[in-house]
Amino acid sequence: MSNAFNTAKAYLDAGNLVSARRLIEEALERDPHSIEASLLLVSLVDRETGPQAVLDLTADFIPQWPNVIQFRMKRLSALAELEHVEEMRNDLARLRRHFPLFPQAYHFWCGVFEVRFGSLVHAANHLADIQRRGDPSGFALALESLIAVRNADFILNERLVRERLSHGHHDAATIAELSLCEFFNLKITDARRTALLALSQDPRDSTAKAVRVLSWLVWFPPFFFAHLCMLPSGSASADHSKIMQIFLGALDFWLIILLLGAISIIALWPTLWTGLYLLSLFSGWLLWIPLLNAILRFYGRRAKKIQQVDLKDF
Repeated sequence: MSNAFNTAKAYLDAGNLVSARRLIEEALERDPHSIEASLLLVSLVDRETGPQAVLDLTADFIPQWPNVIQFRMKRLSALAELEHVEEMRNDLARLRRHFPLFPQAYHFWCGVFEVRFGSLVHAANHLADIQRRGDPSGFALALESLIAVRNADFILNERLVRERLSHGHHDAATIAELSLCEFFNLKITDARRTALLALSQDPRDSTAKAVRVLSWLVWFPPFFFAHLCMLPSGSASADHSKIMQIFLGALDFWLIILLLGAISIIALWPTLWTGLYLLSLFSGWLLWIPLLNAILRFYGRRAKKIQQVDLKDF
């Protein structure tokens, strides 16, 4: 039976939802009260239908298995994605009350709550609490990655994602997240290559699809200039040498100088081509971020999905 569950999970990770559903339904026919099959069913309906279906299923499963924390965590993930703030707050209180032996899980989901709806300072405090207690299941790494994304620190998040990959998380979603980090860190060619690798595992992955499109659009010179302007916002605070921090921190300054210099050219050389050049530069700068966000939304990435953490090592 465990082989069937491993195969079903592999199908889920690869995006083969039809085969995963067939194996899960066969397992539930043999044993309607199988916890493992029910957990896989929740993951399946999340991929097929979305977080509301997760809430509906866990509402049935949690009373049936009140001592299985994985159902609580899947429900918390769905509540965060749907932005049900008060309901998530109440579920966190129940998690702490019903599972006192899992403080790392409690602090992780409190950290998720703070990243989404509260204070990054409080999220960092929960992260420190997890690290102080010990973290055999990877809660700290997942929470630190969420904090880095909220801070737009894609250099730090790239390091964290690579660390997850080194721990064996080779699923398409993690690879796609790496491609997005590489894209924001101006590793455009690497980002496209990584996105294609993620799509070879899961052709449905929305993040990889978005990176594949963005990796072509960004080469339009005004868009590339705007993308370059975004780099220092997440780089100066990352763990670089002092020289690199000074360089990245000064990059915005030099880009502004470049713009002012281009404006002054208009006064000295007011030709049609100069005007068109400056118009395209400013238009690209103004349009790139809305266009980037629109493409990410179009392909379904809302930056709300929580990195799932496995409790098997507890």
